[in-house]
Amino acid sequence: MTAATLPLNANALLQLNKAAPARLDPDAGRPDAWSDEALIEAIVKRGSEQHFRTLLARYKVRVHHIALSVLGPTQAAQAEDVAQEVFISLYRRLDQFRGDCKFSTWVYRLAVNAAIDFKRVNTRHAGLAIDDASLPGVPFEIPKGSDGRKLESGVHQALLALPESQRMMVYLYYWLELKMREIAEVLDCPQGTVKVYLKRARAALAETLGEFKHD
Repeated sequence: MTAATLPLNANALLQLNKAAPARLDPDAGRPDAWSDEALIEAIVKRGSEQHFRTLLARYKVRVHHIALSVLGPTQAAQAEDVAQEVFISLYRRLDQFRGDCKFSTWVYRLAVNAAIDFKRVNTRHAGLAIDDASLPGVPFEIPKGSDGRKLESGVHQALLALPESQRMMVYLYYWLELKMREIAEVLDCPQGTVKVYLKRARAALAETLGEFKHD
């Protein structure tokens, strides 16, 4: 079965996040323990919604973070829209995955390109105030109480001030915990560029957070 004949349509796919978990096929083992490649084979050959749910759950948060890295931390709702489009595209193109790279790298490239395309068409994100309730948590321990909230808000303000390329690499490195080599593969750039951009981003974040603490 090819991707063109998979039984789910786009509207059904958009509801997969909201629907109750599908009952697992007792003869199929535990799909959440399957490799990406095994899940892909089940989806492409059998059009299995159950297995696509597993794949979606595995990558949903990461794709959302990648979209945030491109759009900026004010854009949680828009990042969710991008993530939905990524998974629709992914579902339709699964049979095109040839294994030339890790499946995760392929997914992350789709997410980066989708977010860049979205940003190119939708420019209203600039200058919006940060809604702390809609932001992802920072990938390190912070103090509790008002000091912690102030620090977390400062991190997101500092991220928003970074150039897009640096912000994207910060998310990939700290939130998704990718290695520099993996980031270079996702962004199709030299590993040395990743190293330089991350160094610049760390310096800029340290400076911005230092100013924020003294406000």
